[in-house]
Amino acid sequence: EQITFGHHEWRDLDAVVNFLEQQKISKIGLFGNSMGGAISIYYTAQDPRISAVIAQSPYASVAHSINKGVSRFSDLPPFPFAPLIHYLAQRRLHINTAEVAPVNVIANIAPRPVMLMMGGQDQTVEASGIFALQYAAGSNCELWYEPELDHVEFHQKLPEQFEQRILSFYEHNLLEQL
Repeated sequence: EQITFGHHEWRDLDAVVNFLEQQKISKIGLFGNSMGGAISIYYTAQDPRISAVIAQSPYASVAHSINKGVSRFSDLPPFPFAPLIHYLAQRRLHINTAEVAPVNVIANIAPRPVMLMMGGQDQTVEASGIFALQYAAGSNCELWYEPELDHVEFHQKLPEQFEQRILSFYEHNLLEQL
């Protein structure tokens, strides 16, 4: 009923990973879109059972993307509303959004592979955050950046490339390790 930007949502991933582990599945890859991508990064950084992760249109941090979100979803100007909304959301949700900022933890995934996907025309998440994530991730990170795409549009606009690249990434990083 309430979004907490990953502060509580990671528990859903944990339940799935625990179930897969009980099924004796040894190589687990995650794929997440938008907030799901951010949560997948955050979760993978904490859980060594995840072998590879792909995040499409993730935010680097809530604070980094809130300006764009305020403008997109409310038609209010970013200042002074974005800082105010960020402050009030943290108080209401009883969270520190810095604790669930993927940019602060993505380096912990290494040496496991990461694929980041972002469209340069993203109207929901601040697209420049992908470069901060890539830099923080280090050499184990592959970036697929398409300047003309909007939020989570890879499959819709580039279906053949999307399927080929996703399958290739998982095949190389999960199946060849068996």
